[in-house]
Amino acid sequence: MFRERLWQVEAPCPQCGGPVVLSESDRLLTCDFCRVRLYVAGDGPLRYCLTPRHQSVDDLVMVPYWRLRGTRFQCAAGSVRHGILDLTRLACRAPGLPATLGVRPQAVKLRFAASGLAARYLPTIGEPPEPPGLPLADGERSFCDIPLASAVSIVYLPVRLTTAVLDAVVNRRLGPMRADAWRESVGDGNDTPEPVRFVPTLCPRCLWQLEGSAHTLVLLCRLCGAAWQAGRQNLERLLYDVAATPGWSPDFLVPTWRVRARITGEALDSWADLARFANLPTVVKPGWEARPLVFRVPAFTTRPEQFLKFARVMTLAFGPRDEAESVPEIDGRTRIGRVPAGPVTLPATALGSAVRALLADMAHPKSTFFPRLGEIRVDVAGSDLVYLPLASKGREYVHPGTAITLHRNLAL
Repeated sequence: MFRERLWQVEAPCPQCGGPVVLSESDRLLTCDFCRVRLYVAGDGPLRYCLTPRHQSVDDLVMVPYWRLRGTRFQCAAGSVRHGILDLTRLACRAPGLPATLGVRPQAVKLRFAASGLAARYLPTIGEPPEPPGLPLADGERSFCDIPLASAVSIVYLPVRLTTAVLDAVVNRRLGPMRADAWRESVGDGNDTPEPVRFVPTLCPRCLWQLEGSAHTLVLLCRLCGAAWQAGRQNLERLLYDVAATPGWSPDFLVPTWRVRARITGEALDSWADLARFANLPTVVKPGWEARPLVFRVPAFTTRPEQFLKFARVMTLAFGPRDEAESVPEIDGRTRIGRVPAGPVTLPATALGSAVRALLADMAHPKSTFFPRLGEIRVDVAGSDLVYLPLASKGREYVHPGTAITLHRNLAL
């Protein structure tokens, strides 16, 4: 899997109190002292805060910033360009505050936000921001920018109110405004975050130890075959499917999303529509007009160009086959077995953007599609987690009978 530069989060072990340092993307907390293993869950985006220099909280106000991580795609000059999405933006109206946190969260460790760390938490306003577009050459035009956020969180900057407004991390004044005028401008709202939940990683169904890498969003039980994800209170069951392997044995299971989408602004309802849309080198066969369109995208984060390539190859490899004529119902009886499986790191909330980027990549000709892309809407009608079996071949995993290949370095 692709690794970006991640922030560090420091937290006490919920069982023994020992210090634990997590990566920003980690969802499993493992204590080196008592060896407890817990899943990190929260209601909505996880919330972190920078640590103030002094511990007094009576005059401390936490100011929220949106934090977005992932990739972004730009449709310009007849091609889909890509870059890394990594930004913070002020999430409320707070005069004198910087628009971004810059590199500060990389230089210091964060902590999970909770009551008791400050007198107030200012509420966030609006939705996560649209990231700026990639640089353009002179005369070039960007028709559409597509952010693909694999993680959205909130980071708080502590502000201390004395007679002035101080950055509580470095005890430096923030602008000329006095504290009483600043309080009046931000209002009296308070949005104290709910504490992060640490959920035992035991299967709620059979009490077996669940498996998964530190940054996975889905935990697997090898005993009863169930898959679990964080819910509002505890772990919730996630039904999944495993693609068939007629006549061969898999060495690895890569997680993918099978997506059904409603596309407004473009006639894309069937496989025949997609064949014409992408100008595929094939003849539209009888029955394709009635076969519903199903997209397949990776359920893991990787480099943008690899993400689009893998999604395109998977969609075309399985699309025209008989299994796409009707998407099979997932009933929870599928067993993942003992085959190693890759982690799920792309949430279902990002699938609308993923399908949108895939359409831009497959469109032909792009010169006529890109100007209309801003008017096209993609609504996810349904999605299923499907593990795709692959066989080992040298430095790659391959799917026999199709053109699907995955380098080993991208599969872990």
